[in-house]
Amino acid sequence: MKMHEYVGIKKMPRGKMVMFEFNGNRLFGHEGEPICVTLVTEERIHSCLKDRPCNSFCKVGDCRKCAMLVDGEVQHYTCLKPIREGMVVKTMCSC
Repeated sequence: MKMHEYVGIKKMPRGKMVMFEFNGNRLFGHEGEPICVTLVTEERIHSCLKDRPCNSFCKVGDCRKCAMLVDGEVQHYTCLKPIREGMVVKTMCSC
């Protein structure tokens, strides 16, 4: 028995795979999932202080670690912003 079956948690259906751009590179993620889920999974987000992947986001927009430019607009929290086809995401970190 799998853990989600044991504790009675339903598996959520994932959206279709869509392409989006991150810092000039094409990436694929599941439509509707938060942008940072794909970026962390692909190890594309790095800490400004150390050259290693980040994975500790608050997932509610409070810590602001995941703020990025999305389609040219500033201060989008990628832990909350869902992926959609063709979006353009860029980091704002200047380090």
